[in-house]
Amino acid sequence: MKIKFLIFSLLFLLFFPPAKAAVSADFPSGTTVLQAGISETQDLPPGLYGEWKVQGFLIESNNPLIFNQASSDIWIFEKNGKVITLTNPLTNAQASITVNEIKQNSATFTRKEFINNKKEAEQTTIELDGDKFYGTDLIVIQEFVGKTPSELKIAKYTIEGTRVSGSKTQEIFYDIKK
Repeated sequence: MKIKFLIFSLLFLLFFPPAKAAVSADFPSGTTVLQAGISETQDLPPGLYGEWKVQGFLIESNNPLIFNQASSDIWIFEKNGKVITLTNPLTNAQASITVNEIKQNSATFTRKEFINNKKEAEQTTIELDGDKFYGTDLIVIQEFVGKTPSELKIAKYTIEGTRVSGSKTQEIFYDIKK
């Protein structure tokens, strides 16, 4: 039942985008730029900002042949004003993310893109635990031939992140005395 709700949420975001969207700068021709709206009222847990090594393992898919069984990436979370950006320097991908829900040290956020007749949405839910995070990453892809959509391709990954760099909030804003 939970997976159906997540799929519905992603489909809703694909076809009914947020009212406000981040504006991208000019990029060289051929560069893939991921874009999504950003919530003005929610922020990621402060300890999540910085650089993370992220491992992912496919746990569920309706088309497992097109998705990697395992992945290893670098994610960099940054905030500039009210825009939160997720960058992967290994793939040169960059996305403004929409923060959907925050509960203490857990966060759910989404990103979406529409490039070359292909819609892709991703919803990530993570629980921050010090210098590690754990969670799931749900990806939904739909391609179009003209205006005719293809069958949805869906994958769910379990993910684990380990901090590579970036200070914890306490170290930045508080004088910690031992």
